[in-house]
Order: sequence, then C-alpha cells, then structure tokens
Amino acid sequence: MTTRVTQEEVRAYAGYLATDDASQAIAIANLIVDENLVSGVNLSDNARKMIELLLACHFMAVSKEKGPLSEEEIGGMSGARERYHNIYASGLRATKFGAQAIMLDTTGFLGKLANSAEKPTMRALFTVVGDPHKNVDPLTLMDLP
Repeated sequence: MTTRVTQEEVRAYAGYLATDDASQAIAIANLIVDENLVSGVNLSDNARKMIELLLACHFMAVSKEKGPLSEEEIGGMSGARERYHNIYASGLRATKFGAQAIMLDTTGFLGKLANSAEKPTMRALFTVVGDPHKNVDPLTLMDLP
C-alpha cells in the first residue's frame, strides 16, 4: 500500500530532524500500520495517518537521538563537548513520538508492542537427559564405576 505521509510532513513534524532523509522511517512506519492497524481495526484514516507520522518521526529520532543535552562545554583546550542523558524508556516509549503513537492507537497493539520491548517474554526451557542417579564423568561423558 502507498504511504500515508510524505517526507515533508515527517520532517516538519519532527522539527530538529528536518534535514534528515525520512524515507526508511516512513517505510517502517507504513509497514507496521498496514500489517497491524488496518484490517478489521476500528481506527479512522486520520488516526492511521497520524500514527504513521508519529512512528516515522520515532524511527528517525531513535536512529540519531542521544537523549536530552545535560552538559555543554564551549572553547578551551578540549574544544566543544556535549553530554547527553537518556530519560526515555525502551522500544516505542524511547521517544515522545512513539509514546504519542501508543496513545492514539485505540486497538492497544502499539502498547503491547512497547511492553514486549521493555519486558520480553521469551523463555528458555532446559531438559536434563539421562539418569540423574548414574555417576558420569563430566569430561568424557562415560559412565564411572
């Protein structure tokens, strides 16, 4: 499907990212909306467009963003130095744009996606094979007398 937003719209909304190429971010945002927020979902076309815009801005921001500026030093022997700190969460909550997209998504899909990034539910199951009462040499895996 064609994208709902243009590079100009994304750049204008993203503000400080206005000179960046938004095509890849738009493609990712469009894929998420097309595959998860279209068929059988109770969202207006305007809501889908705004979510796509916010997701595109989010993906642009996470590709560049370091967090808010916490310290800046100008001049001196060391030259200009900036320090940033990250006050955002992970996943879609990593930027204000992603957080806004989650709020607009009345289906709850983006919220679930954000939660899975913050608290993955992947688990591993380990099974011990063999007789636990047998005495086995751990180096050779041969039975010991």
